[in-house]
Amino acid sequence: TAHLPIIGLTANVNRSDLADCLAAGMNDHVGKPIEPRELFARLAEWLPADAGAPVFDVAGARARYGDDEQLLSRLLQVFVESEADCIARLRVALAAGRQDEARRICHTLKGLAAGFDAHALTALAEAAECVIDDTGALAESPLAALDAAHQALIADARRHLALSPPFSAAAAG
Repeated sequence: TAHLPIIGLTANVNRSDLADCLAAGMNDHVGKPIEPRELFARLAEWLPADAGAPVFDVAGARARYGDDEQLLSRLLQVFVESEADCIARLRVALAAGRQDEARRICHTLKGLAAGFDAHALTALAEAAECVIDDTGALAESPLAALDAAHQALIADARRHLALSPPFSAAAAG
């Protein structure tokens, strides 16, 4: 829990209140009334991408797919092949002002991450989708956190694939 971020939620919103929250050991502050999208955005900034922890729940994901290791491996392979560049595509869409495309990329990533029980990435993608819906943009800090969590899932998927028995095209199709 030493890495668990603490975000103060108070009706006090002036600079001295924020300074008091930070001085008390909080990482950030959100003033009331709480706007869920703002809270999600702040959470996205602070959720860690812990390189030492499993990025996705292999047992949970396997159970979701009927305990079929070959199906899980095939889905991970498709994810790696089709989504390795999604953050780069997201950055291009945001830079070009294509809000709908950027939101769609986050929405797709959220769904795929949820399918692998990659909880941190799911939460970050959902928060990014909400922020893009509200503002049409995404600040660099939450985008960097999303990128780190995405890269961690890609790396974990590749590790899992390297350790899994190979799947056959006949079994996959």
